[in-house]
Amino acid sequence: SNYQFKNEQSLSYGITVKSVHLEFFDYQGNASSFDDDNIDGEDFRNSKNFATADIGVIWSLDSEDRWRIGGTVKNIVGEEISSNPIGLVEGQQVLTYKVEPQVRVGASYNSGWFRIAADLDVTETKGPVFADGTEFFKGTQFANLGVVLNAWDFLELRAGYRQNLVGSDVETKSEKSDSVVTLGAGMYLGPVQFDIGLQASPELDDVGGGIQAMVTW
Repeated sequence: SNYQFKNEQSLSYGITVKSVHLEFFDYQGNASSFDDDNIDGEDFRNSKNFATADIGVIWSLDSEDRWRIGGTVKNIVGEEISSNPIGLVEGQQVLTYKVEPQVRVGASYNSGWFRIAADLDVTETKGPVFADGTEFFKGTQFANLGVVLNAWDFLELRAGYRQNLVGSDVETKSEKSDSVVTLGAGMYLGPVQFDIGLQASPELDDVGGGIQAMVTW
């Protein structure tokens, strides 16, 4: 829905109700005890269904819709799911994963040939947690900044930076870089589109990329 103010500002908002199916698979083993017949075993699987909703709002601050601020709340109603205890042996801990509300706020500016946007996760998103409180992997709470340059409406250059604000002192079973730098370019030649994207951690221990071509008609 959209609401127009007398000062030419506008407010857009929406809500999405959704049904979620969770499946949690927890197989804990080592190289000597691994059995590939267990990969599909129901004793290591747990599932749950629940209903929740997402809401979002965007406030356009001028008549040309150049300045925007907004926010979203995902998973207003949360849920949790744990390991199937049947599949655990002595000494193995139950893992629990919680689906919790996620809040994000952001702002953007669009001049036509130049766009910049920033957003911030207000809440932390956590992964599965062992019974002793140890996180299977470190949670995420991202701060993002992105810039897009539009060159003559057929070439776009993109750059971005993402920082995980969750402290590195959290005890986890795995480690991952807290920062990611992204670069990209898109070319639009009528119905033919090309896109290339690159991303890497500042330490260059996590590097990836992709190339996409598409024809529309």
